[in-house]
Amino acid sequence: MASRTRNSVLYALRWDIAAIAILTFLVVTYDWLSQTRVRETPSELTAGSRPPDRTEGDILLLLPDTPSAEANHINELDCSYSWFNTLWQEYGSFATALTRDLSPEILAGRTLVIVPARVARDMPANGVRALESFVKRGGKLIVERPNEQWTSLASVFTTGKDRHARQITSVEGLELRGSIRDDLLTVPLTGLMTAAPDMEPYPDGPLLLEVDGQAGIVRQEIEKGEVFSFLYNHGCATLALQQGRPAAESMTFKGSSAAERSIHVEELSNRIPHADLLDRAILRRVTRDRPTPRFWYFPSTFSGAMIMTLDAPEDFASALSFADLAKKREGATTIYVAADRLDDTQAALARKTGAEIGLSWVRGVNRPFVTESVGIGGLRPVATELDLNAQFTRLNLTLPDSEPLRLGRVEESMMQPDWASTFRQLAAARVRMSSTLGPTKRDQWGYLFGTGFPFYPLDDRGLPLPMLESPFVMSGASLSRPRLESLLGRSEGGDFQVLVLSIPSDVMARAPSAGVLLAFKDAFDLARKHDHWVAQHGELLDFLSVRRRSVLTSQFSKEQRKLTISANVLGARSISIESGSIPSVAFPKTWDGEGVEVVELDGEPVDLRKLAQRGSEYVVEVGIGRHVLMVQYAEPKALKIDEEAANE
Repeated sequence: MASRTRNSVLYALRWDIAAIAILTFLVVTYDWLSQTRVRETPSELTAGSRPPDRTEGDILLLLPDTPSAEANHINELDCSYSWFNTLWQEYGSFATALTRDLSPEILAGRTLVIVPARVARDMPANGVRALESFVKRGGKLIVERPNEQWTSLASVFTTGKDRHARQITSVEGLELRGSIRDDLLTVPLTGLMTAAPDMEPYPDGPLLLEVDGQAGIVRQEIEKGEVFSFLYNHGCATLALQQGRPAAESMTFKGSSAAERSIHVEELSNRIPHADLLDRAILRRVTRDRPTPRFWYFPSTFSGAMIMTLDAPEDFASALSFADLAKKREGATTIYVAADRLDDTQAALARKTGAEIGLSWVRGVNRPFVTESVGIGGLRPVATELDLNAQFTRLNLTLPDSEPLRLGRVEESMMQPDWASTFRQLAAARVRMSSTLGPTKRDQWGYLFGTGFPFYPLDDRGLPLPMLESPFVMSGASLSRPRLESLLGRSEGGDFQVLVLSIPSDVMARAPSAGVLLAFKDAFDLARKHDHWVAQHGELLDFLSVRRRSVLTSQFSKEQRKLTISANVLGARSISIESGSIPSVAFPKTWDGEGVEVVELDGEPVDLRKLAQRGSEYVVEVGIGRHVLMVQYAEPKALKIDEEAANE
């Protein structure tokens, strides 16, 4: 009876229960639909490729005929193109050729030929003979990790076993002076090296540089020329300093962010650009007996460059305030903004401050992803993250056709935890210069990646990607006037660096600091005080492009002590230099212990007192076009006295 009563009640309330169920379902469904769920989208990757060969240049870099297979760990990586980065940074103008194209004609007129480890391993016998003939006629040759087929040139008898290079232990043979001697002893190395017996250091023996207590670089005279045998993999060592050293036996890193993923963070002294100092010390020693000119690092005769960048993945208004302040201080800025934070009005305001625009690739660190929602009206339950290429395109459409987007930076330096994926994604999205690597913590600052100068990242096959990475040296709360002045002073004094500063637009909201604001205001005056080019990232990119496309060759007569330099110089437009950013020519101030006596530019004498002196070099502004520069080095004093006595 009771059961029949309950059933009657439920039956009577059946429509109420159904209505409640339907209403509950609708409320839950609406709530679910009103909450947008983000579906992440992977970004495309591209692969590296061979840059076009250049036939002109005093220095020739020989490159592998075919790309290598993808490396599974650092010891498998072909680091030949790390030498490309070194020569591109240090000289600007140099020649390249595939190994199969090696011939007496290719070698004619060269001062120095560089044979990276993989090229040395695969060099055919006729190539070794051609290089031997080149050396005997007076050429200089660098051979990286020579094997038994190089015995006639390298003259290094090894124990036949490889070992891992760890650290430079002596640089006595490089004959360095000052603090650089100690600086180089702190450089950590990466890659394999060839074990060799003990040798005496130069000048009593052939040893120039020692690694882990054994021979690292060995010099050998062969008739009129010299051979420099690198028993460690120098290309991999400098590449790992710049792009980051993977964990042992892999191509992955321990962390996911740029500042964490490099093992070097704890090992390197922040204030020293180790990769650059090591390259320069070695190349200066190799070319010591023949003055070798080059294009100077920066336009005009500047000692360095300073680039102020602003990160605005979310707060663009604050970035505009900083940019306006920079304009009042006669400075310029590059703003890295998220694709969904810039409209036509804001872009116009940015142009009024003189700021240029780059993309901040949002990775969902401090703000939501940049998305595209799917739905009707206010109900958009699914949002798809815009991949990097879509973000790039979206931001590019906001900019005028005369200012196409070329620059990019990853939010909070969040890199993929492997060797090259993030760089491959940036390159695939048409980013031509990135500024992602650098210190991201308050107590970190300086050259955590071994350099401040831009370089081409390499992919897993060792091929350069079609983009540059320009590391920053300070970020946010790590910026202070004493730190900046320290880096500027060292740069002017001989480091000759690009100093990129990265300031989050919301830095004052994150960690209010009068010191950061004062350092920002003073940065532009400090840069000019220390002879640094105050530029934007786009200007630097344009200058480096014309520096590489310009051509410089030289001839030197030891008997006449005369260096003749031929240059075909291009230039780029610049908002900070009225005449444009134009490469200048640098050459050694001394040769064979004597200084420069006469300099002529296109047949006209140049006043030596007005020449800019940068380190051990003179720098001459030559202008756009073809030029001939004649440099006459003085005769040794003893020889002059003998000649005067003979004339009497």
